[in-house]
Amino acid sequence: MMVHGELLNFVIQLSSVIVMISNFRYLNIFQRWLIDEMAARHNKKLDPVNWTFVQNNASVPQQYNSIDCGVFAMMYADYIADDLPLDFEQCNIPAFREKIAAALLRKTIK
Repeated sequence: MMVHGELLNFVIQLSSVIVMISNFRYLNIFQRWLIDEMAARHNKKLDPVNWTFVQNNASVPQQYNSIDCGVFAMMYADYIADDLPLDFEQCNIPAFREKIAAALLRKTIK
């Protein structure tokens, strides 16, 4: 996952599946995991004070199955890190899988 600046306005879009998760407890768990991972793997301290948690809405790409959540999460992170609009769709996932596989084979993703 790419880290954009100091993550001052990091937006986490969780629950891309049609069924909405309304309990923000899961976001807090994910936030704690992300903070711990950055500390352990990159020796960086994240300050989540200015992070914004938003609920899923119609303007965010929707996942319509139960198997593409990892690809959706990676693409959300990639698009957000590159300041791109979240304008991909479920039909783009096979191409994203190929892009991810190619990057792994080239060893440009760790």
